[in-house]
Amino acid sequence: MSFRYLLNLFVVVALAGACFVALPACDDETDGDADTDAHTDADGDADGDADGDADGDGDGDGTFCQEACTATADCTIGGTDMGYTCNADSRCEGAAAVPCADDPECVAINSGWQLADSDGDFIGDTDCTADGPAPGGACAAGSVCCMMTQVCLASGRCATPSPCTAPMVEVQAAPIGGGADIAVCGMAGADDSTCNTTTGLCRNPCGADADCATDVYPSCNTTTGDCECVTNPADTCAANTIGGTVCVSGVCGCAAAADCAGAGFDECYGSSCGCAAAASCTGTPIFGGTTFVCEGI
Repeated sequence: MSFRYLLNLFVVVALAGACFVALPACDDETDGDADTDAHTDADGDADGDADGDADGDGDGDGTFCQEACTATADCTIGGTDMGYTCNADSRCEGAAAVPCADDPECVAINSGWQLADSDGDFIGDTDCTADGPAPGGACAAGSVCCMMTQVCLASGRCATPSPCTAPMVEVQAAPIGGGADIAVCGMAGADDSTCNTTTGLCRNPCGADADCATDVYPSCNTTTGDCECVTNPADTCAANTIGGTVCVSGVCGCAAAADCAGAGFDECYGSSCGCAAAASCTGTPIFGGTTFVCEGI
């Protein structure tokens, strides 16, 4: 599992947190209103449905703030080429995630531990075999070293030794050379992560609300281990300053535009907050050369 996969996750989360990407909620039928009727055109757009969009599929999909590119050169982050390319849809796209193989790999991924960079492009691509070299030193021939100050773990991932900076906390992990566990920095609660070998996806069950670091699913269902929103005893979406402020079927969403908060969230589509126009999309882009657009997904 490459560091590029982690970066892809970071970009998705960062964009969603900044209100520039949102995925519309769906129901069990096609008109976006959670019933099972067969609408004729009732919204004046002449497409035969009643959802207010213009594509005629009746699913209520709206428009959402996104970053548009014109060339791969637009897709750098902080001036560095992190492996993103500009695809045919004018979106910066990273390499496809490699499916997970086992639970320990998912523990490493969700802990924030990285693969070693074997070719000097600052993108992790292979398991480490040795700690980072001391200042002024070099990686021994035949070894795959972590970056300086990082330590190599038995999982083949590189981690930063304690003390840690939030949101990471001190955790114990086995070093590459064997022996007693050592104190390194990782994300709290990642130790119970599992790999679904059928889908190739990692899952990290929540144990408390603090594990649900998102405005979309702010509360932990400790029975299922899933992050969601709740309405009893109070709506956990109500205090959101970004996105939806009403809990709808376990996801923070909206019933009207007034339920949408923050830049880029000024319209309600079905139960998802989106943008009315590109002018709604303000803030700092993640990528170096992109511009904001307000378009369907």
